[in-house]
Amino acid sequence: MLTHGVERCLTETRRRDVFRLLVSGQDLEMTVPESRQMVMDIFGLTEVQVIEVEMEGIRRRWLPPLPDCASHPNANNKLVAAERLPD
Repeated sequence: MLTHGVERCLTETRRRDVFRLLVSGQDLEMTVPESRQMVMDIFGLTEVQVIEVEMEGIRRRWLPPLPDCASHPNANNKLVAAERLPD
């Protein structure tokens, strides 16, 4: 249950957007506090509100689908490196 009005001021779709951005920031190697700060700045939320959405997203399993490995930015580098390994 959300306690600081996030549910009233943000639709579920918007809360999912907040959560997605939090996860994306961390996937791009931001720390948790950096990711939260980015979301706070973009959405104009307090840290408590961001944490509420974060906990809701975890609880409700709003995890984004895993990316296609071939489309990952480092996929080609890893494939090239693997091709150079001796037999």
